[in-house]
Amino acid sequence: MADLATDFIVLNQRDNVATARRTLKGGTSVAVGDSRIELRQTIPGGHKVALVSISAGQELVKYGQIIGFAKADIEPGDWVHTHNVVLKAVGRDYGFCEEMTELPPLEGDKDSFLGYARPGGRAGTRNYIAVLSSVNCSASVARYVADHFRSSDFKSDFANVDGVVAFTHKGGCSYDPNHGHELLQRVIAGMARHPNIGGYVLVGLGCEVNQIPGLVKKHRLDRLRDGEQAPTFLTIQQTGGVRKTVESAVKAVEEMLPKISAAKRTMQPVGKLALAMNCGGSDANSGISANPALGVASDELVRQGAASVFGETTEIYGAEHLLTRRAVTREVGEKLVSQIRWWEDHTALFGSTIDNNPSPGNKDGGLTTIFEKSLGAVAKAGQAPLSAVYDYAEPIEAKGLCFMDTPGNDPVSMTGLVSGGCNVGVFTTGRGSVYGCKPSPCIKVATNTPMYNWMEEDMDINAGTILDGTETVEEVGRRIYDKILAVAGGEKTKSDTRDVARSCNLKTAEKEESMEICFVPDNDYGAFLQKAGLAEKHQGEIVDLNGRVLGQHDGIEFYTIGQRKGLGISSPYPLYVLELNAEENRVVVGPVENLERDQFEVERCNWIPFETLTAPIEVTTRIRYNHTGTPATLTPLENNRATIKLHTPQRAIAPGQACVFYQDDLVVGGGWITR
Repeated sequence: MADLATDFIVLNQRDNVATARRTLKGGTSVAVGDSRIELRQTIPGGHKVALVSISAGQELVKYGQIIGFAKADIEPGDWVHTHNVVLKAVGRDYGFCEEMTELPPLEGDKDSFLGYARPGGRAGTRNYIAVLSSVNCSASVARYVADHFRSSDFKSDFANVDGVVAFTHKGGCSYDPNHGHELLQRVIAGMARHPNIGGYVLVGLGCEVNQIPGLVKKHRLDRLRDGEQAPTFLTIQQTGGVRKTVESAVKAVEEMLPKISAAKRTMQPVGKLALAMNCGGSDANSGISANPALGVASDELVRQGAASVFGETTEIYGAEHLLTRRAVTREVGEKLVSQIRWWEDHTALFGSTIDNNPSPGNKDGGLTTIFEKSLGAVAKAGQAPLSAVYDYAEPIEAKGLCFMDTPGNDPVSMTGLVSGGCNVGVFTTGRGSVYGCKPSPCIKVATNTPMYNWMEEDMDINAGTILDGTETVEEVGRRIYDKILAVAGGEKTKSDTRDVARSCNLKTAEKEESMEICFVPDNDYGAFLQKAGLAEKHQGEIVDLNGRVLGQHDGIEFYTIGQRKGLGISSPYPLYVLELNAEENRVVVGPVENLERDQFEVERCNWIPFETLTAPIEVTTRIRYNHTGTPATLTPLENNRATIKLHTPQRAIAPGQACVFYQDDLVVGGGWITR
């Protein structure tokens, strides 16, 4: 369990390193548990510090597991990273099935979601029409067909169709007719028969290795279940060229539309969900916040009778023993180990190693070795027994926690999971991955609050609240679970919403969400204020917290609390607007840590359950629409005002913001922040 009451997080009592919650300067004394240590170097946020003396060659321990070895002597307070850590082979006790324990039984009734009933007892979370290419030579045709429906207004007549999507690739011709060809066919067949696909058209060239008749026969694509939409198979050479093939494919889609649009969402048991779990653009916080929280959600899905599937074989390396020990059978555990061995042989064949990881971005985020990365990645598997292990894009038939052999490349990994039948996905990221995954909706979970705030238009859930100390792993896990059910029932993810805007050719498709004022052209609110006669340029000073002049501004009206861009000043570290001093015509700036406040006042309060408020009450306070809320004490003042004392400081609290107060699910009231 993480210790969140200190400057660092200690994950296991065996650990000899801890993880910094934020960047801390060298020379400062910091708390670690019940003791204090002096930092010998600056420790970047998410990076590790030594808790004790560690001799050269000695094991470095995090999560209670070995993550590497000291390259040289390391003293307490030293920064622990790639410069003083080396990776060595470590023997693993696979202990097949020794720790296999069933999850606690489900309490109460099983949950449900609004999904599309599909033939064979499956359920879809979306309702797409697919245009699949058998070979790279037919990819353009597939895109032309999809573009035809993207630019048309067919949605007004067929509202229940989520879109027409082209699924293309770069192979299919000069392919090994064995392994590579087999994988490609599994992916195509998996997409064709995916529960989120209401119907499809398959387009080939005609002379490729991946012949459509062979694909259809091997995967029985012409054998329809009762109620299944008949597909259309086309080849460019037999149809008469690109134009004729596009026209034929468009006609085929048009004929499908009425039946596919007639599908309606109905209540479906959660047990019909198959969750794809992936982590990418990881940082050291991934294994502390987002991944363990996803593990909580995964366990709940398993209790509900669903499948929860993760992959990235190269990124469980060094942690696979934690999975084999809870495999339901020795056969399942041994299949996982055999996949690890295949990757070891494969990488050696090309003069590399399976532990050629983390990536540069991972390292910037605090990850040092593949063992550390893998231990954090495995956290998203929760505590459920490992029920099945699949090869890439193999149809997922088992329920419970499953593993699929996929590479660490995020799009390739997610493609395999979705081709296997996963109808909804959760993608955790610490550096900021923006990968979507049609036809399955993909929920993005940020590991830390700064990245979530910076890339908010792409992130669906902020798990950084765990690091901030405002939520537990279990609470965020429950939020992720609830989000999975909502998205499975039709709620749009951030990726979905932006794609809808693109399909409608809206100028706002690429606009940053909630970052600017919607009615201001080109987001230039300074020019808007001047044109409206509400402000005019008047120079003043930009100063730091000590009053030192750093630059000049053209009017405090053109700045906002929390602003980082457009300050026109240089600094060795990012500076943010902390205060707008109208009396002295000054813009005060400082580091991000100084944006935090724990007390403010609100005015024009509106109380919902009572006429007046006469005594302090405990509430959950939300200071922005996307703020998760934080506990606070609300004290009423005269003239319909109140003082808010936050139990945990929050960033970028500015006059003019709306503020809403809750007690559990009850809205107590709200007001406007004044100071």
